[in-house]
Amino acid sequence: MSKGMPPLTATDFVAVDDGNCSPRFARMTTYNMPATAELATSSLVPLGLVVQPLADVEYGERPVPVVDAGPSGPVRCSRCRGYINSFVTFVDGGRKFVCNLCQFENPVPNEYFANLDMNGRRVDIDQRAELLFGSVEFVATKEYFSKTPEEASYLFVIDVTWTAIQSGMVRAAVDALKSF
Repeated sequence: MSKGMPPLTATDFVAVDDGNCSPRFARMTTYNMPATAELATSSLVPLGLVVQPLADVEYGERPVPVVDAGPSGPVRCSRCRGYINSFVTFVDGGRKFVCNLCQFENPVPNEYFANLDMNGRRVDIDQRAELLFGSVEFVATKEYFSKTPEEASYLFVIDVTWTAIQSGMVRAAVDALKSF
């Protein structure tokens, strides 16, 4: 996916996560960015990002890997708190990593350390989904729970304008919610 343009939204495709997430999970509203600040200001191209972190994967696509980093949680940048990912750079023989978000050089925890090969890649990269793929799920540690998780609450907003009532949309929505 990272070698060219992402497929159009209405196109059937099989995404291969090669370090960039699938366009099913994140998609920019434009394929090309202005090269300079002046061009961006004069062109007034709106910029947005559509994010669907729980989008379904299609048949033939690899499911999103789940990473359990243990009780200490996933490795994070000590400056910006960004998570370890496929775009960080390991330096100093693997003892430090440079955050791809803020360029801060962080020490690698002892339990996460691995040597680098002659190309500067970790020797255990094939066993580290968070370093191979653009989309991973990290198992939440206790620090993320300030209280016991509660059952989810739902709020449904239904258009009750005259047109919606006349078209039968309100009745259909209510019937669907009753069968939910």
